[in-house]
Amino acid sequence: MARVVCLCLGLLFVAVGLIGFVAPGFLGMHLSVGHNMVNLATGVMAAYFGYFGSYLAAKNFCYVMGTLYGSLGVIGLIAPPGVPLMHGMGPTNHLLSIVPGDLEFGTADSVAHLLVGATFLYGGFSRYIQVEEPKPEVVRVFQKRVSMR
Repeated sequence: MARVVCLCLGLLFVAVGLIGFVAPGFLGMHLSVGHNMVNLATGVMAAYFGYFGSYLAAKNFCYVMGTLYGSLGVIGLIAPPGVPLMHGMGPTNHLLSIVPGDLEFGTADSVAHLLVGATFLYGGFSRYIQVEEPKPEVVRVFQKRVSMR
């Protein structure tokens, strides 16, 4: 499940990162150039771990990113109200300004970070379910029994 979560969220992050260059206010988020670069970097790393990484590597990536994005979401939701310096963005109930004018997170960003963090943590804490292939000896014995009938 960790690899699937990494791959899906990776593709989502890349999509949002690219959309943010065209529509900086997409879904009410503050998608500045800096924020888009972070989204693209996170998306590429997550997709890498989801597609090429081992199960354990994807699981650890999910733990780290889930904790990071979950914490960022909580901190953003307890931040005071404010007006972002980003062009064209109105006041928001919660504004976490990391780099004023470039990396600012409003309420919509914080809610998105919480959802992404929870999804990453779900991927990290989910169990690995593997369908075991039957061993060759078992298959041969089964085939012999069937052919004797």
